[in-house]
Amino acid sequence: MARFWADQTGINDPAQRRARLERFFFDGIDGFPPVLRATHLAAGAGGLRTLQTAGLLVVPGLLENTPFGTLYNSAMLHPLGDEYRQFFISQVATLAIGDVSGFFDRIPDKYLMHESNPDTATPHGRRHGIQRRHRQ
Repeated sequence: MARFWADQTGINDPAQRRARLERFFFDGIDGFPPVLRATHLAAGAGGLRTLQTAGLLVVPGLLENTPFGTLYNSAMLHPLGDEYRQFFISQVATLAIGDVSGFFDRIPDKYLMHESNPDTATPHGRRHGIQRRHRQ
């Protein structure tokens, strides 16, 4: 087992290293069964060891400079929509300059998208209390 891990440092080809690691974890190597087997994770047989210093906290991260797209659409009712569109107009001067290395925007966190799981979307794609405005 120690030799297997030591040999990894001598493999410069990522595809070859990946193939060896996949074989180790899923098929096993000479003299050792696969690392990931259901029997290895069953009650009383061991488990996965993790390093957690103060428990596990999963918090969605903000996607920098990526406002929620619906905020641009005045046909959608979003609690921050009108406010964001006014804010965006105030940023045009910093975006419409001739020096590509100098343009910027500073979008406050409250307008930014956050990482999410697309499997948790509500029916019809409605999230965050958003409703479509009905035109008359």
